[in-house]
Amino acid sequence: VLSRLDWDGERFAETPILRGWCQIFFSHSPDDVVVLDDGSVLASAGDAAITGFDDPSCPEPAGQGGSMRAQDVFLPGDPVDYLGSVIRVDRDGTPLPVDGATRPDTDARIVAAGLRNPFRMTLDRSTGRVFVVDAGDNTLESIDEIDLNSVRNHGWPCFEGAAPGSGTNTAW
Repeated sequence: VLSRLDWDGERFAETPILRGWCQIFFSHSPDDVVVLDDGSVLASAGDAAITGFDDPSCPEPAGQGGSMRAQDVFLPGDPVDYLGSVIRVDRDGTPLPVDGATRPDTDARIVAAGLRNPFRMTLDRSTGRVFVVDAGDNTLESIDEIDLNSVRNHGWPCFEGAAPGSGTNTAW
């Protein structure tokens, strides 16, 4: 759940604005939140993958579990979730348009996908550029720029940086 906290001078009031992350496992889960200068919100989540653990409350089509959740936006057969992605919403959870984006038939909130564990994000306020730290698996850690005007597939689990990853489809 992504919630907005409003301060009334005495206490915070919580307003849930977005649901949709299926909490498969505690690792690589919803990770970070950044508020941009225009008031929109970026939120990141990892792929929630863990070997040998399956949560029946989060059903998945065959071949789309584990690390492949990071490719969910590009794989048909089930409702799109936000695992392995960065989303952008306004303060009420409404998706913001991505100018000129070529996107698959998916949730308009997603601005980046194919991430393993995007656990930290930062905004360079002088340039407006957004960077995410994505924890690698065995080989590389990466710092990726998130282009808010396109939807980029960062490649996990088929790639770890520019190197082949642990996924099975290295043709991407």
